[in-house]
Amino acid sequence: MEMLVTKFSNGKYRNEGELFKEVISAENVKLMGEMIALQALRTVKKFDMKVADKLYIGLIKDLHHMNEIDYIVSDGYACCAVIDNIFIGLGNTGYNAINSLIINVVYYGTFYILYLTNAITFTMDVIIMMFGFGMVVHLAVSLIEEKLFLRKFAMKKAIISQ
Repeated sequence: MEMLVTKFSNGKYRNEGELFKEVISAENVKLMGEMIALQALRTVKKFDMKVADKLYIGLIKDLHHMNEIDYIVSDGYACCAVIDNIFIGLGNTGYNAINSLIINVVYYGTFYILYLTNAITFTMDVIIMMFGFGMVVHLAVSLIEEKLFLRKFAMKKAIISQ
């Protein structure tokens, strides 16, 4: 079976490792972003099979048909923003605050500490990867929060109906 990175790079890369060894450029940045998104959804599928699996399949389908003018993309690209906006629309912005704290303090704070201790040098590649994986972590936290929120919502609904 041909790897997705091989197919979408027209045979230039045999695996994702070869792609990510290269310096980020205008020619490979889109493919890198797509491969990061697929990896994020593969990881999240372990925690939330139903939602993440649907998004993963939709994203793969999107990548196969992306160059077709009349193709309408799936909801895989917007899933993170949709979850955040659900919390906002229902007045549960505490979930967004928790997510922001985790991302801004823990995730980016770790990079700041690494920078202060000279353990990391910020090149354009490092910055792009840092923000790319930051979005992946944000998505994972959002999906976990959504799962917790839906569980709480179902429990409240069951109590009210009794």
